[in-house]
Amino acid sequence: MKQKPFAVSAIISNKKGQVLCVSRKDNHNDFGLPGGKLDPGETPEEAIVREIKEETGLKVSKNDLEEIFIAPCLVNETESKINVCYIVLKYRGKPKQMEAGLVEWYSFSKLLEPQCSFREYNSKVLDTLLKYYLNFY
Repeated sequence: MKQKPFAVSAIISNKKGQVLCVSRKDNHNDFGLPGGKLDPGETPEEAIVREIKEETGLKVSKNDLEEIFIAPCLVNETESKINVCYIVLKYRGKPKQMEAGLVEWYSFSKLLEPQCSFREYNSKVLDTLLKYYLNFY
């Protein structure tokens, strides 16, 4: 039986080529993509629309999403869960801090820094972006 998605993340970019990053609530130096866990009975698309609104204040509809990546993401040293990553094609509003985590525009390289908890996952997302969208390889 195929494992159901556990969490979602989203790439939201601006005209400068930066991505919207959200810090962890308890560590403002540890940035990741907006996202989080699915609530019971929620689809991945519903979850990412909700998470983006909760974390950044931006409004996104399911039609504004393109799924780009499904992969395991380490939850701890012995457990991984399936994470679905989307590119947000269109959003409404201006990003703002909605929870305890900071919301900032950075180059994608910020998500690959050593202090980033999900840098290995973020590296896989970047590889997918380069291969699929830029035909870089």
